[in-house]
Amino acid sequence: MTAYYTTLQDILEEAGLHHVENGVALSGVVDGINTTFTTDRKPITDRNFDDTVTVDDFVVFVDGVPVKAVSVNEAFGVIELEKAPKHNSVVTIDYSYASVPLRVVGLARKAAIAWIDKSMEGVDPCAPYGKYGREIPGRVVELCTNYAAARLLIREYGFNQDIEGTSKDGYKRLEVVKQDMQEFVKSGGVCGDGSDGLSAGFGAVGARCDGDLFGDFPDRRHPRNDDYYERED
Repeated sequence: MTAYYTTLQDILEEAGLHHVENGVALSGVVDGINTTFTTDRKPITDRNFDDTVTVDDFVVFVDGVPVKAVSVNEAFGVIELEKAPKHNSVVTIDYSYASVPLRVVGLARKAAIAWIDKSMEGVDPCAPYGKYGREIPGRVVELCTNYAAARLLIREYGFNQDIEGTSKDGYKRLEVVKQDMQEFVKSGGVCGDGSDGLSAGFGAVGARCDGDLFGDFPDRRHPRNDDYYERED
């Protein structure tokens, strides 16, 4: 199974594209029969860092009381409740959503992992990271998160907005993370020559070996250069 170096939620939060809504109304007929409702904003996103959107990632309330949801289609914001709310009940939700399609976040992460693996190939014998269920080094998590976030910000804002020097400046972020990568390469990474052996423990997280919304990608050992990430809707 593939080790993902960071979660989609971490990337979205770092890019400022993860938004939380509490107590907002759900769309749908409240007639005592209907059990299907939709969120105004979508896609619904993960809130517990497991890369999977389930009914555990939001809470639906009927007249202020939590009720059970039995299914969710995160892409379309469709939620099915176990029981139909009574006629004229007030149905609300606490949830989070993203400003970009989750598939695009997955592509950004894929590009980041390929970039890291290519950069560390022949430098660090521990790369690619997360093999055999080992923890992902904290430095690798940081590089992957920041690179993917920078790519998303470039996609969202580009050259045509006055964001230079702000947290939305994806080009500046990309420049910084490339400098960080150069330092990581020079250090030998986790196990290479010059490595202090500390990177694996500092801020490390569990290996992301579970399948997620985007599946495996067989080309990760032979990535193209880091400029191949393109906008896809």
